[in-house]
Amino acid sequence: MASNRSISHLFFHGPTFGVILGVLIFGVFLLLGSLTDIPTNLETAVMDLHFNLKQSLVRESRQEDVFSEKRSRRISRDIILVAIDNRSLNSFGRWPFPRSSHADLLNAFTRIEDQSDRESVILLDILFNDVADRAFEDVIFLDSIRENGRVALQAQLFGSSLSSDREDAFNRRLHTLIGNWGELKNISGDTLGVGRYYGIESPLIPYGKAISAYGHASYREDFDKIFRRQQLVSCYSEKLAEIPIGELTMDDDLGVGPNGHLGWVTGEGVIEPVQLPLTPESFAELQKRIIREGVPRIEDDGTPMWYVSVYRDYYIPAITLTLALRYFNRTLGDVEVEFGSHIRIPSPMQWNPDSSEWEPYALPSPGRGGSEPLDEIRIPIDKDGNMLINYMGRRSSADRGGIQTYTVRSYAAYAEARRSADRSSWPKTNNLGGKIIMVGAFTYGMADDEKPTPLGLMFGVEMHANALNTIIMDNFIRRPPEWVNYLTMGILVLFIALLTAKMRSLGWAVVILTAFVAGSFLGVTLLFEYRNLMIDWAAPVLAVLVTFIVVVIYRVLTAERDKKQIKNVFGQFISPAVVDELSESPPELGGEDVDVTVFFSDIRGFSRISERLSAQELVKLLNDYLTDMTNNLVNDFNGTLDKYIGDAIMAFWGAPRPQEDHAVRACKCAVMQIRLLDQLNRRLQKETGGRAQNLEIGIGLNSGECMVGYMGSEGRKNYTAMGDTVNLASRLEGVNKTYQTHILISEDTWERVKHEPFIVRELDEIRVKGRFKPVTIYELVEYDGELIPGETGV
Repeated sequence: MASNRSISHLFFHGPTFGVILGVLIFGVFLLLGSLTDIPTNLETAVMDLHFNLKQSLVRESRQEDVFSEKRSRRISRDIILVAIDNRSLNSFGRWPFPRSSHADLLNAFTRIEDQSDRESVILLDILFNDVADRAFEDVIFLDSIRENGRVALQAQLFGSSLSSDREDAFNRRLHTLIGNWGELKNISGDTLGVGRYYGIESPLIPYGKAISAYGHASYREDFDKIFRRQQLVSCYSEKLAEIPIGELTMDDDLGVGPNGHLGWVTGEGVIEPVQLPLTPESFAELQKRIIREGVPRIEDDGTPMWYVSVYRDYYIPAITLTLALRYFNRTLGDVEVEFGSHIRIPSPMQWNPDSSEWEPYALPSPGRGGSEPLDEIRIPIDKDGNMLINYMGRRSSADRGGIQTYTVRSYAAYAEARRSADRSSWPKTNNLGGKIIMVGAFTYGMADDEKPTPLGLMFGVEMHANALNTIIMDNFIRRPPEWVNYLTMGILVLFIALLTAKMRSLGWAVVILTAFVAGSFLGVTLLFEYRNLMIDWAAPVLAVLVTFIVVVIYRVLTAERDKKQIKNVFGQFISPAVVDELSESPPELGGEDVDVTVFFSDIRGFSRISERLSAQELVKLLNDYLTDMTNNLVNDFNGTLDKYIGDAIMAFWGAPRPQEDHAVRACKCAVMQIRLLDQLNRRLQKETGGRAQNLEIGIGLNSGECMVGYMGSEGRKNYTAMGDTVNLASRLEGVNKTYQTHILISEDTWERVKHEPFIVRELDEIRVKGRFKPVTIYELVEYDGELIPGETGV
């Protein structure tokens, strides 16, 4: 039983249980991270805060209405936004513009004398999925696209299939794009777990043949409808056939091989993919699941039939990845994709308009001047192929006086030039050598092209610009592995749990916790700003705060329990005022050396007294005696009752709370007890009719250091004092019989009280048992003063 109490005390008290609480809370957060998106969503919100805090573009006022802009070195000067702005609407009328106007725009870039100073690629962030109202507009525009030779257009992806007639047409358009410009084929990772698209809208076939690059423009919003990432590689699945489950065999040649999959529709309307080729195990599992969970089709004869669809998978690049490849002079065949890890672009190049040559790609160095060549661009992506977009500033303004994160020029400024085919009228250059031109909407309400981002609403073309800038500036937001974040969380939770459980002052714990929260946020913000490192902060801090609160609550509850225990233990042998003080600041478990004065008293001849009284009278006598003496000792002079040893009393002063005048208190208490004994004897004679013998006691006092604290066995501990000081006090009490005295004090006690008006006489030098050196003893006769409680500060 004692061992059980010891184990219980070890695990459910103080720092140990604080650590246990920390481990439990850490486990809860591990479960939250594995079963829910709560921690991820919290970190997403923190990332938004980082975006809003960083200063990528600074506007400085030098004179009235004159501003200068200091652009971050991490914003590419080679991205030019051509805005379809208010000026353009005023020039060309309502949107959509005639396609001949787009032809004029392209001609402004194409028709320059120095063809080596041309742009690297032009994105038209406009859909050309339908023919123009006037057929000749398409003809004019297609001629300008072919003449330019550097135009990229977009496709749109959808999660569900389109109507069958439209789907066939758009698939034919996609085949044209892929046939002319290819698809991503060097794919690895868990491709079956990638979110798929089953609908697509592609440019008209003539446009697909005329352009020089394509990509999809689809973004997936986060849980809060904000766009923070772009799926750089998306999987479009074209349905080729439907096969009744009863007719499907494991040996069927489905015509897709590793470039496709099977799919069946669940009861929730979700298409469940099945890996190819089939194995005996996966084939048996497919048959069971589709009948158990799938949606059957009712045949003409009323029987249900389950179908499996065969899909051909195409891995389509995002338009921003395509633009980056054109900028780097790389092709889709050069790209390596590993879902859940990275996209690798090897040996990127850049066009030098001065030398008219391709050179190894280099980024501006972090310091002033110089550049750093890159052997590859490695883009971090998640399991669905998403890249976090490193937004470099708020939405740019098309106005000259507005802030521009990226260079913005008006569509009208180029399209209004209307350059003819006459070469003699062409300008030598337009200073766009090697740059990426991105044409898109930049006017409120012009199109459904404003999307919420961490930095507010932004036009789609500038979202593309931020995604593209992230790639070509190698400016990726990187995250450490999950195990690193969880390890950090575990260490912090255990540290705070131990600190909160161990610190005496919770105030200091709050200060440390506050400093940690503020300091850690500053640290992760700086890492995000200067190293693009996104370290989890919200979940670990929340775990730390929960740990702190839980441990504090536990400490408050256990503190109340400990206070009650202290009152139960100490309330029997020290004054209530001291008990209240101890309950606020309990003494440490174990012993410590303390300077005290030890008190022993004993009734002389108690055996002879007990022979003359009945058992009831004897018990009453002893209870009255111990009550009077203890109340005097504990309440009047703030002593600590150690124990009763039969009719003997052991007590001490100076612990558990220090008392500078402990020797004075003890001596006054001894004198008062002799006076109380006279009163008790008179009462005793009256109650027993003179039959009882008067009580006489001997008291021994000694001062010095001894060991005081909780001591005893594993299962039972008492607050007591022990040591040579205690032994001498006990011996002095017994010596009273030899000298026929009532109170004897040691020379150590006399030295501490001789400044007080005690009446003392020196008796002798004696050698007590256990000591070789003689001890000078004194008889304490009386106190020449008032023995009123409170006189000495008691």
